Amino acid sequence: MVSTGKNQPAGWSLRLLGGFELVGPEGTVDVPPGVQKLLAYTALQGRSVTRARVADDLWPEVDGTRAATSLRSALWRVNRLGPLLVAGPQTIRLSPVVTVDVTDLGEMAAQLRDGAVGDAPFLASFNLELLPGWQDEWVTLERERLRQLELQVLDSLVAQRVERGRLGEAVDAAIRAIRLEPLRESSHRDLIRIYVAAGNRTAALTHYEGFAKLLHRELDIAPEPATTALVQPFLRSRPQRQRSRAQPRGGGRPNGSRPA
Repeated sequence: MVSTGKNQPAGWSLRLLGGFELVGPEGTVDVPPGVQKLLAYTALQGRSVTRARVADDLWPEVDGTRAATSLRSALWRVNRLGPLLVAGPQTIRLSPVVTVDVTDLGEMAAQLRDGAVGDAPFLASFNLELLPGWQDEWVTLERERLRQLELQVLDSLVAQRVERGRLGEAVDAAIRAIRLEPLRESSHRDLIRIYVAAGNRTAALTHYEGFAKLLHRELDIAPEPATTALVQPFLRSRPQRQRSRAQPRGGGRPNGSRPA
């Protein structure tokens, strides 16, 4: 085993954003598809997971006995590559010598939300799709988790940039959140609030009216009162004809929750 010189095993790097890649002490490692799935799945769990669950999730098309056999075979092949997994009689987890880009991204996002870092150069990592081309259900769920994580990061960025008076950067973050989830009302409200704070009445009204039309067209609902209240003083100052055109038609809300 290659050592770092401090009686510790040399590190390994697992990249899942933008495509699968395993980098070891001597460079990039060629990993068979079945082993790729085992490594990626285990890494994304972030903790120990039972062998039965791994087998069921990775080989759902076969019975339990065959799935368990496939798991043992994949574990044997992983062990030939290096110290990547810690496999016990009942559970499997990723070895601590392996760093994972998705895990690093989550940790940096948490630091930003806690105010421990002031900038977010890592935001570009969210542009990289998790394991592109993989159609497994567990991958789809992780993609959604990362999307929600990005929205949380953007919310934090908006709040921090507004607090520091960096309104242009706050606008950029709010628009990015809207593009990520167009019907998420809290993001639209953030953007309108920033425009109002910047004294840009025209932009605030224009965005509000566009959002109201979007909600009416897609969900047949009106903006929440908290959103309308941001531009209410401007709406009152408009001539009656313009004001009536700005209000969305209908307003009945279907059953179920609306976007946050």
